Amino acid sequence: MHTLHGNTLPLGEPRAQVFQDNGGFFHLAILDGAGKCVYYLADADRELVKKTYADFLAGQDPILDGWKGGEKHPQRCYESILRFVEARNGSAWPVYLEDS
Repeated sequence: MHTLHGNTLPLGEPRAQVFQDNGGFFHLAILDGAGKCVYYLADADRELVKKTYADFLAGQDPILDGWKGGEKHPQRCYESILRFVEARNGSAWPVYLEDS
């Protein structure tokens, strides 16, 4: 089980998603148990995004731990990147940082 600001999340439930856009930026969305994006980081530094993702997988909490650098409106950012991915026009796609 993983916790996110006090809530325990089942392991099988999506908790984080990573995307890349055609401008070279990486996007990390961290979701709560209801699927709402509570932390969103977009940066061209792949290693920064990869480390932030690894920190989350290791049990750190972006809200309780006061992570810096996240977007002011994470849910809006998440919805925006999903629209680009769903358009399937090459503007954004999911990536798997564990494989790199």
